[in-house]
Amino acid sequence: MKNTFTQDQIIKYIYKEVSTSEKLRLEEAIDLNFEVRELYEATLKAITALPKVEFNPKTEAINKILGYSQSTQLEPLH
Repeated sequence: MKNTFTQDQIIKYIYKEVSTSEKLRLEEAIDLNFEVRELYEATLKAITALPKVEFNPKTEAINKILGYSQSTQLEPLH
């Protein structure tokens, strides 16, 4: 059976970014198609091997964003 799924689709599936119908089609293909299962397992292994990254913006950046937000806030209607 030929693999009809791309690595991009597999990645979206892993991150739960696919529709319900595509999710069901992918799960069936993973169960029944050796090539798709291999691609899924290799992709999952690569994703779990990525380092976990946390982004912490500087306080100054947060304050600038909050200041801008306050300066552009709409006036309430009375």
